[in-house]
Amino acid sequence: MPRHILLSRRANNDIVIRNGDEGIPFLFTVTQLRAYWKFDRRLRAGRFKPHKHAYPAGYESFVVLWHQDEDSGYRFVTYDPDTGETSIPELPPLPIDELAPLPPPPAAPPPQAPPQHTPEEVQAIQGSLIFTAGRHVRHLQMASRSMAARTERRKAKKAIKRAFGAPAPEDDSSSEGEDASGRRPKKRARKERPVPKVAITAPRAGPSSRIEEMDAYLSADAEGEPDPDEKEGAEEPRNVVSSAGPTEGGSKKKKKKTGAVEGDA
Repeated sequence: MPRHILLSRRANNDIVIRNGDEGIPFLFTVTQLRAYWKFDRRLRAGRFKPHKHAYPAGYESFVVLWHQDEDSGYRFVTYDPDTGETSIPELPPLPIDELAPLPPPPAAPPPQAPPQHTPEEVQAIQGSLIFTAGRHVRHLQMASRSMAARTERRKAKKAIKRAFGAPAPEDDSSSEGEDASGRRPKKRARKERPVPKVAITAPRAGPSSRIEEMDAYLSADAEGEPDPDEKEGAEEPRNVVSSAGPTEGGSKKKKKKTGAVEGDA
């Protein structure tokens, strides 16, 4: 920053010079300061031609404000645009990079990474995305149309019911389980039925067990074992007449049975 008692610099390198008598600030931008420095250089070289080169506006005001500080160590050429008179001082002007430094150049962009996909792969990916998006749009359109049709059917059913006071005719295209109002009835929870208890009994004697009993009986008879029906002390059958004849006090029933047996014989 140049040494000047009435000068202040802003963040964007513009400078403000105050009038020493009244303290009024005057702003000069970087572009103006660089134009003033180049104009001073052309005046010192004697190459300024009023009809050929442009005169930077505000240069005479800047020179007057700058020369307020006699100890700054730098001077600029004074020029009168009305008369064209020039006064070149002995001291040099302030270097341009100190008077109006340019902002730093923008940072170089980072190097681009190599492409991850070939042009063919990029084209295939884009086609797949377009196809997927189109299918999704069609699905949404179908769902919207179906919902609109379902709403229209419900409105028609309600209108018929209000007009005639009777249930609307069934619509085969309507969803299953919907009543006349278009609402689905609530599903009731199923009750679990008790499992019947089955009594477990021993198996009955079937034909196979009877055959085994008959085989045992025949084998016992073949070996000479006594008949299980003929036991010792077994009572004689009542329908057989004893050799001693009927006993005294025999019942009439026995006589009748005996007579019946004899008649059969």
